[in-house]
Amino acid sequence: MDETIRVIALIDMDAFYTQVEEREQPHLRGRPLAVVPFSRGTTITGQAIAVNYPARAFGIKRGMDCNEVNFNNHTKFNIG
Repeated sequence: MDETIRVIALIDMDAFYTQVEEREQPHLRGRPLAVVPFSRGTTITGQAIAVNYPARAFGIKRGMDCNEVNFNNHTKFNIG
């Protein structure tokens, strides 16, 4: 009898999408960064799906709506 063991793994990588952006865009390293998956035109809408530690120091949390986030002295831009 062939006994196959099925293994399912869940890997939770903290702030994964912000780490990807910091790797792809080195000028963002160490700066407060939140990634929001959906934008329309020049208006950024949606909720933050990843927030790095510098952004957390400003009180920005994963799941926050972009309207809740204080973007004073922050730059908003579309990626891709």
